[in-house]
Amino acid sequence: MAARTLVLRSPHMHGEDVALFQGDLNRRFEAWKINKRVAEDEDYGKGTRDAAREVCSGLGIRHEAAMKNGVTPGLRTKIRHPDRRTDAEIERSKSSEASAFRARLRKEFVGPVAGLETFDGVQVAAWMVASLRWARAHGWGGSVTSGFRTCEHQKAVAAAFAARQGKTVAQIYPNGPCASNHVGHAHPRGAVDVTSPEQLAKVLRDNPNHPTLVWGGPVIDDRVHFSAAGH
Repeated sequence: MAARTLVLRSPHMHGEDVALFQGDLNRRFEAWKINKRVAEDEDYGKGTRDAAREVCSGLGIRHEAAMKNGVTPGLRTKIRHPDRRTDAEIERSKSSEASAFRARLRKEFVGPVAGLETFDGVQVAAWMVASLRWARAHGWGGSVTSGFRTCEHQKAVAAAFAARQGKTVAQIYPNGPCASNHVGHAHPRGAVDVTSPEQLAKVLRDNPNHPTLVWGGPVIDDRVHFSAAGH
C-alpha cells in the first residue's frame, strides 16, 4: 500500500502509520525534554495534528506550508530523521525564535505527562495509582514491573509474549498489538504487570477505590496483568 498523506477529517483516519507517526512526535518531545505526549492510538485527530504543528515549528519547518494539504510521507520522514531537513530549516531550528518556542512548550508542560504517574519507578495510568497505593498499604508485597508502553515498545512485547504462548501476534491481538491497554492511559485503558499478582488480586477484593483493577489471570490467562476489566 502506498504511503498516505494524513489529513484531519471526519471520520478520522486510522492505521498503523498514524501510530508510528505519533511515536515520532513523542520522541521529538522527549528529545526536547518537553513533557507532552500524544496517545499512540492509531487515530489521526486534532491532538495529533496540533502536536505535528508544534514539532514542525520546533524543527524549523514552517507548518503552514508543509502541512497545507496534510502530513505527507516526506514530512514524516523529516520529523523521523531531522538530518533530512533543508539547510534553511536546520538553520531556522537554531534561531532564537525556535528556541523560545521550545522553551515555552517546556514551561507549559512542566511536570509529569498528563494522564501518567510514576509508581515503583514505572510510568502507569494515573487512575490506577490510588488502587496500587491502597493495595501496598494493605498487604500487597509485590511491585509494578511494566505499565504504560509506546506503540513501538508494545509491538516488541507482543511478539515475545506470543512466542511464549506458542501463538501468533494476530491470534492474541486481533485488533493489532497497539490496541493493548498498555498503550493507553485514559480509563478504561491502561494496564500494569506486577509481581505477586495472586496476592494483589486477593487484596484488591476489599479495595474501596473506583475504578479498581481487575486481574488478567482468569480473564486472558496473563497472570501478571491488571487493567480495568482484566483485558
